[in-house]
Amino acid sequence: MTTSAMLDEPMRIRAIMRDQSKAPIWIQVVGFLWLVSTFAIFPGDEFFLYPLSAVFFGLLFFERERILPMIARCWFLFLIPIMAVLSFIWSAYPSDTLRIGAFFILSTLSMVILGSLLTERQILRVFFLCALAGTALAITEVNAIIATQRSEYLGQKNYYAMKMMIGMITGFAVAMNRHENLILRMLGFAVIPINLALILAASSATSMVLSFLALFLLISAQLFWVNSRSVKGLRTFIAGLGIVLAIAGALLALGAVNSSVVGEALAALGKDSTFTGRTALWEQAGRTSAEHPVLGVAVGGFWQYDVGAAQTLVINDNRDPGTVLGFHNSYLEAQVHLGWVGLGLFVFMIAMCLWKAAQSFVVEATFERTCYFVAAIILVSITFTESFLFGFLQPAIYMFQLAAITAIASNMRKRTVYLRVKPEADDQLAPAPA
Repeated sequence: MTTSAMLDEPMRIRAIMRDQSKAPIWIQVVGFLWLVSTFAIFPGDEFFLYPLSAVFFGLLFFERERILPMIARCWFLFLIPIMAVLSFIWSAYPSDTLRIGAFFILSTLSMVILGSLLTERQILRVFFLCALAGTALAITEVNAIIATQRSEYLGQKNYYAMKMMIGMITGFAVAMNRHENLILRMLGFAVIPINLALILAASSATSMVLSFLALFLLISAQLFWVNSRSVKGLRTFIAGLGIVLAIAGALLALGAVNSSVVGEALAALGKDSTFTGRTALWEQAGRTSAEHPVLGVAVGGFWQYDVGAAQTLVINDNRDPGTVLGFHNSYLEAQVHLGWVGLGLFVFMIAMCLWKAAQSFVVEATFERTCYFVAAIILVSITFTESFLFGFLQPAIYMFQLAAITAIASNMRKRTVYLRVKPEADDQLAPAPA
């Protein structure tokens, strides 16, 4: 082929395009109202939940071309909700089981719909605005938390502290995002120390430690990972160093289990090293699981008025009869209510969410992906002492699921295009004049 023919032949170049179209403001308002109505517990919240549920189903119908493919990609998130609904078949309380199972499905479906229609930044912004309102409410409840370890609107101290921790993470996400609105960024900076102070006031040792860990991971990831894209080989080095430090930390933690270090640390935080109270819950969970090993007692089948073992735990914890305590362990919660089958599905769901969040964090390495990935790590860390992730209609499970949903949505917004570009003539390649 002659030089002139080569210049006349267009070049075919592969390019990745991303759909950056933003959702209308009213959908962000719907997301905000939904999060607020499930962030706090207040009388008459059903007047928000039920109309908003209808709006979500309307969105599912009118935006089905965008949402249904997302539902198919997020199939692993629906395994536990589907089994929760089906557990009415072997439940001693089928009406309660169907109601709770429906909430499981609605909780997951709402997050998939929001993840389909909103960008990663919009979701973090909506979550932050919800947490901002929750923080204002938490300030008015701090005296009750200190005195009784329970808030009227935000639940007992562990739930209160967990919500403040999520508020701190989303506050950091908004504050450090250079593309965000300046007023929101200033509010984000202001909320971080307030949330930390409220977590300290709640005296929740787990949330306290994990909050400082979350800040450390967010700052470290931003400084050493997100900003390392321009230096060849630096990310490989950082990833290797991180793995080595994680293994070293795990070995040190295992070595300290039988020493006085753990006991002294817990004592410094005002905690009993024997986990009195929680051990009784864990032991009862083991006994109940042994009685119903394969499929469990069905969701809503344990914390009932006429279940003697449940009411004994409630009375020993000085709570009102009929109170739902939870087993302070997400895996035991899954095993008691859905047996070994449900526990396997629950662990699989957690693994898939972590994999999706980690994969997107490594490949894309944007600031938003960093925040979702760190939130997922922190929330998984709390599964051994709290039941948050085996739940519905509350911020922890929302944020954890969104870490995977937004990663999947980000990939679905990408499309490969091929550009045909005609190269310009170069003086050195152009034929010499006659």
